[in-house]
Amino acid sequence: MSPDEVHFPVAYYNGTAFFFAPTDRHSPTYFGGPSDITFTGVRHGPEPLHHILTLAGAVIPALVDYHVFSLPLFYGLRYDACSLTYRMPERSVCEITKLQPRRSSADWPYRDYPRLLPYIPLRLSRRTRCTAKRFAKLSYQGLEIKPTTMVVVVPPVFIGGVSMWGPMGDAEGVQIVFECDFENKTVRASNQCT
Repeated sequence: MSPDEVHFPVAYYNGTAFFFAPTDRHSPTYFGGPSDITFTGVRHGPEPLHHILTLAGAVIPALVDYHVFSLPLFYGLRYDACSLTYRMPERSVCEITKLQPRRSSADWPYRDYPRLLPYIPLRLSRRTRCTAKRFAKLSYQGLEIKPTTMVVVVPPVFIGGVSMWGPMGDAEGVQIVFECDFENKTVRASNQCT
């Protein structure tokens, strides 16, 4: 396994990797699109955080085990070198506990960046048993995966007519990494590049 093999989001939890691919059918797991979540906690702006991905418990059973039936994942694409931590949303409210930087950039990652990423329904393309150490090789800088944590790696997605990171960032394959801690009900989002 290597980062070059990841073209769409992939998740890992408890010895299983879940690989996703686009579908032309409705799906409760999807990339981008709008979100009805209201953010509280750390103030930020003026640009909003981007909805990156929603994972469905119907696809990843561990979510349902923790009473999480749908998990939206957010990241500050307009926030240069963003590091974000938030509590898993309850109903339609999400509390941001940490965010650096707190102010978005007018031209990061490029001017006229879209407020929404394109909506792309996703299907589970394959489920593979693997160790955390093997899955960590799908990220550029490695990962330390804790037992009660689900890790999601999101590479630049090259369909939908939007560049996630601009010409340089997309070429470098910048990945968004989500660490979803079920025990503490938190999500930590950061990025990695080559």
